[in-house]
Order: sequence, then C-alpha cells, then structure tokens
Amino acid sequence: MREVKEKRLCWRKYPADKKAEPLGRHMIPVIFAPKERYYVVDHRHLAFAFHEEA
Repeated sequence: MREVKEKRLCWRKYPADKKAEPLGRHMIPVIFAPKERYYVVDHRHLAFAFHEEA
C-alpha cells in the first residue's frame, strides 16, 4: 500500500487540465477472462491508486 500511497500523492500534484497526459503514458493492460471479468495484468498499483482517487 506504500506504493499506492506514493502514486496517489504524485497524481494529486498534476493540475486538473494536465491529468490526461500521464494516463496516456501509462496504459493499464487488462485481459477479459471467463465469467465476463476483467483482470489487470500490469500496473496494478497505479490502477488501484486511480481507483482510490476517483
């Protein structure tokens, strides 16, 4: 959770009009699995940080 906290703090430093920039550089790959579920296969800490900030 330390890494998630660091990513959240870093995310908060971006001005609102610049937040799309890091999202474009850090695409979060997912796979579509059985039972119609999506699974994050990389950048899970970043994804969780974005989820917590939403």
